[in-house]
Amino acid sequence: MPQLNYTHRALMLGQIATTETYDADSYINELLAQESEVTVGGAAIAGTYTIQIDGPDANSITVDFVAAGGEAPAAVVAGFLAAVQADPDFTNLLVATDASPILELDFIHPGQVYVISFPSDPNGILSGALIQAAGGTNIHLGVGVVPGSAAQLAVAPGAATVDADFLGITFMGTVEIMVNDGLSTSLDVFAPGCSVSVMSEGTTVVGVEDAVAFNGPVFMRTQNPGPGQHLGGFRSDADGGNAIAIAGARFRSATTGVGLAQIKVNRP
Repeated sequence: MPQLNYTHRALMLGQIATTETYDADSYINELLAQESEVTVGGAAIAGTYTIQIDGPDANSITVDFVAAGGEAPAAVVAGFLAAVQADPDFTNLLVATDASPILELDFIHPGQVYVISFPSDPNGILSGALIQAAGGTNIHLGVGVVPGSAAQLAVAPGAATVDADFLGITFMGTVEIMVNDGLSTSLDVFAPGCSVSVMSEGTTVVGVEDAVAFNGPVFMRTQNPGPGQHLGGFRSDADGGNAIAIAGARFRSATTGVGLAQIKVNRP
């Protein structure tokens, strides 16, 4: 009886590349809370100054500072801080800090977006800046990750990353990544706040930035990714100090340039 077969890709990003045993763990892609700043750019004139915060539920909360006139920026910041600390509505919303001439607003709830405005600003001395956006950054399949700010959080590597920080390689493991006929769809990333499967021992498929050699050393990008590249991506060399060598890892296939390759890692 004839059998009907269809062709699979030889390699698919994030797949386990062999039938050997492997060690993996589940981490969380860190979900960030918003951090904003309100800067007082000059002395106040007499009048009421208002900071308004609009939340994701379309509700607003305001805080006022009533100036007699002539208050320096530090006094305006201190006045706003005292008003925030005296208002119980802010208790479960944010933590305010005096960094004169700046009022720092560190929101508590990760992933929630807040809009800051100044409906009353008699002589235009208030301005706002977003220091850290709510949410975070997607983590791609087949990249290296490092510890986040707390236990079981994983983040992309950065300029200060060293080999000892390396947790492993993201792969299609306990976390479901949707595929269609063997090709990764747009859901080939781990979104902020989601679980991330990380392999610390075994063989998986990654994208490489340049030509790599079988059994060649593995370097992980820690800074200055170019077009189509990602922090945590792999390559054959240090790229002028933009990538670091990963001990206990070797390429188990070769490429002639950018493409897919197997990495065997042993960092249990």
